[in-house]
Amino acid sequence: MVGNYEETMEFKESIRLLSERINEYKNILHSEEETKRFLILPFIEALGYDVYNPFEIISELKCDIGIKNGERVDYAILINNKPIILIECKRCEERDLTPHINQLYRYYIASPETKLGILTNGIVYRFYADLQRPNIMDAQPFYEIDMSNISDSEIEELKLFCKSYFNIDAILNFARERKYKKELETLIKNELLSPSADLVRYFIQKVYNENVNQDTFNKLSCLVKSIISDTYKTLKTPTSISVNQTQIPIYAKTVKNYSDKDYSRYSVNGEGNYGKCRTPAIVVETYLRNRGALTIDELKNTFPSDLQGSHGVVRDELEVKDKELHRFIPLIFGNKRIYVSNQWTPANFSKFMHYVNSNIEGITIKKVE
Repeated sequence: MVGNYEETMEFKESIRLLSERINEYKNILHSEEETKRFLILPFIEALGYDVYNPFEIISELKCDIGIKNGERVDYAILINNKPIILIECKRCEERDLTPHINQLYRYYIASPETKLGILTNGIVYRFYADLQRPNIMDAQPFYEIDMSNISDSEIEELKLFCKSYFNIDAILNFARERKYKKELETLIKNELLSPSADLVRYFIQKVYNENVNQDTFNKLSCLVKSIISDTYKTLKTPTSISVNQTQIPIYAKTVKNYSDKDYSRYSVNGEGNYGKCRTPAIVVETYLRNRGALTIDELKNTFPSDLQGSHGVVRDELEVKDKELHRFIPLIFGNKRIYVSNQWTPANFSKFMHYVNSNIEGITIKKVE
């Protein structure tokens, strides 16, 4: 779903909207099933997978191993009819996921075609691979995100797991970089702060042509350590680098670059700071508050469907199927609910804003500078 600019922006807005929902819902969802329905399935769908297509998503995939029978992983994402990604879900109230690693570990082993494992409570997502031994899930995740506080850079990284981008080699390159970069940084930093005897001996042997005895080693080691320390301090001093000198991550070479960002925020009648996916719902809510009782047909006439496109701006609650709920924001309308679309690209939102500012008396949308 993120193959062109508009779809990419829709993906980013979907992730941001889901992040907002998590902060609204996390204290009222008390079961695993509620967490799956309102947080995890929308996340999977935001990545471009059809959660209602059994050729793409299987729920309760059987993962028996050894004497363990009846073991089932919550979801498996199929790529070319193979369960490439396993997702184990916990209720969002369960903030400590660590005790459940072994469960996903067993499922991973029982599914030899699997390449990635995800452990989540709908808020935190931990990504695992088998970098050290084939089909044996690594003990530590190579990537972790908190969807309740996701950054722009993490949204960019998350695109790597989308259906339209999916490339297992690119993902494993990304995983290796994430996993080994941290370990190497720690090792190198420790060596620079307190050089080991092996590192000191390595440098001495490079410049001292004769055999290095203990006395020579002792005399030169202090000099080597001093030089390493001074070099480290120099490297820590900030310097300006040209853009052409910056290093491109391994995984980025296989992923299209969508560096253009449109995270514009908007106010309604001078109040608020909303993304374009939420602004139309605020507009409709303001209109209802200003005008009082209306029929759903009057509301639809006021906000024509073609402003949004395929989903329409407003729908009656009977017109929205369960599998479509994540595409709308619910509002109380009399004694029932109506649903306002949250699917807005820069183009159709611009059309909506122009229409409202020109035709709806008493409501003005402005971009927040």
